[in-house]
Amino acid sequence: MTSDFCIIAEPEATPNVPDVRVEVCGTTPALIFEGTLTTEMQYISVTDMKKFSGGSVSKSGHDVLGILKRDHCFDDPFTLYYQLIDSLIESLTPPDAHIVLVCKHFYTFKFTFKTSSECSNVASFIRVRKEKISSQVQLMPAFNMNHNPLIPNLDDFSAGWQMFSLLSTLHKMNKRSQNMQFRISEVNKGFGVCQSYPERIIVPVTVTDDDLVQSSKFREGGRFPVVCFIHEAKQTALVRSSQPLLTSMNRTSPKDYHVLALSAPHNKNINVSYIVDTRSQADASSDKVRGGGYESEDYKPKFHHFQRPLERVSNMLESLVKFMKALKANHSSVESYLLAIESSKWLDHVRSLIIHASLMFQILNQEYTSVLVHGLEGRDTTLCSTSLTQIIADPECRRMRGFQELIHREWVLAGHPFEERLSSLFVQNKAKDSRKVAAPVFLLFLDAVWQFTRCFPTQFEFNEAFLIFLAESAYSRTFGNFLCNNECERISNAVFSKTMSIWQYLSIQSNCSRFYNGLYNPHKVKPLHFPLSPENIVPWTSLYLRRSNRHHKAMIERTCEQQRMNTQLIAQAEMLKKEKLRMQKILHEKMGDC
Repeated sequence: MTSDFCIIAEPEATPNVPDVRVEVCGTTPALIFEGTLTTEMQYISVTDMKKFSGGSVSKSGHDVLGILKRDHCFDDPFTLYYQLIDSLIESLTPPDAHIVLVCKHFYTFKFTFKTSSECSNVASFIRVRKEKISSQVQLMPAFNMNHNPLIPNLDDFSAGWQMFSLLSTLHKMNKRSQNMQFRISEVNKGFGVCQSYPERIIVPVTVTDDDLVQSSKFREGGRFPVVCFIHEAKQTALVRSSQPLLTSMNRTSPKDYHVLALSAPHNKNINVSYIVDTRSQADASSDKVRGGGYESEDYKPKFHHFQRPLERVSNMLESLVKFMKALKANHSSVESYLLAIESSKWLDHVRSLIIHASLMFQILNQEYTSVLVHGLEGRDTTLCSTSLTQIIADPECRRMRGFQELIHREWVLAGHPFEERLSSLFVQNKAKDSRKVAAPVFLLFLDAVWQFTRCFPTQFEFNEAFLIFLAESAYSRTFGNFLCNNECERISNAVFSKTMSIWQYLSIQSNCSRFYNGLYNPHKVKPLHFPLSPENIVPWTSLYLRRSNRHHKAMIERTCEQQRMNTQLIAQAEMLKKEKLRMQKILHEKMGDC
């Protein structure tokens, strides 16, 4: 049994292979069909699909093809792009010669062949094609609309890319802010200042384009400080950037300090603003040796810098893989299950992000001052923090359109490297640069948002089905929004003219109606204060186990509920114990008086 992609010579395309059995693994009832498999240059397809006629499946009586089309958006012919395949496991042992394809969009397929030679030829071709086209953006599913059942027949896709106007965002920020006004700068026209920022950026009117250019020279990747949210009630600003690039004399840039001071002003009654680093002290000090690091003493007394670390991007994928294995394994006891979940540390990462965002909101709301958030490049955990902080603070971001605009503004436009981070879901890529590793950063954010929707079920206009749809759309590369690493690359690859925006798809009522939360109360507009005790962070089984056996999924959910109830009972018992001691003390004092 093998599972690598290291093949040098490219085999010839295999002819049509008839009577191939395809199983959608982990579904209940079992979804198995058969047809003729063809290996194309961009994808494999199965035509002449029909219900599998052998074994016990023929007795089940359910409509396999109807379920595939209705619930899984598969059509005839069934199509699977090579870029969606994360790993291939091959077994040539007769009479069950098969390949298992573990995919990035949370599906796993098993293809069973009549002969070992057919299985081997198909496996070899898939390995080579995947390796050859893995970095070719224009071969992604979003560009091939003819084989994408989600994409409607539209003559013009440009409207979807213009749904969220920068002028509208500018108007909102100016309306919210009393102490500073904003303008749209085109200093990054042609992406000459910062390749990962968009060409047009909202900045304070008091900041000149020359200020931005000089500040960009002092920031990693040119990512100068950008205001992403104004807390209207307290007139404080949430700002993001990348790490500073310190000189050999450990000095700062006066222009960068000037831009930051104007972007993150402190309240008139408070003489300090905060700079919060998402790296640990050790990581920040290590980056300092390489010319980066954190703001020097020159930023004091107006800025106070401190670390509030989030997990390294390079460790996230391993943590998620361990977490999903723990969820799917057959555990001998509840204790072994909980131990496996805890050792994966995935839920710890989710909780850390929620705590981090809650702290950012506390600074804005209770400390009455602004805060700058950055890590190394400001494209990963920084965006997690600033996005979730806005979910906490702004009820508009909990509405369907507001949440879409948040993702568009804080992830797509802000330059999250989707192409690099979504390159794998289960297998780490072999990137020479540690900054280009695959990592479920966007998934971590969606998981944290789901935890909020679970604790505050009436304060979100969208439901968890919408969050799952976003996660699967990101990894399946169905829409252009999640292609490439920034706007510059999307322009170079003609994404805006040749692919559909996910926001245009969601603007069609029939596509979006299933994503609304019936419990939503639009009158609840207060900030969200998440209960941070560990038992309130639970596995998102509807996403991570949605292809698994439903009984196993139900068992996991019951176990989590049992753990939560046990914790509550222990807390109640402690309270009763204290109350008993208090009453005994009162009784003893009264008896003494007698």
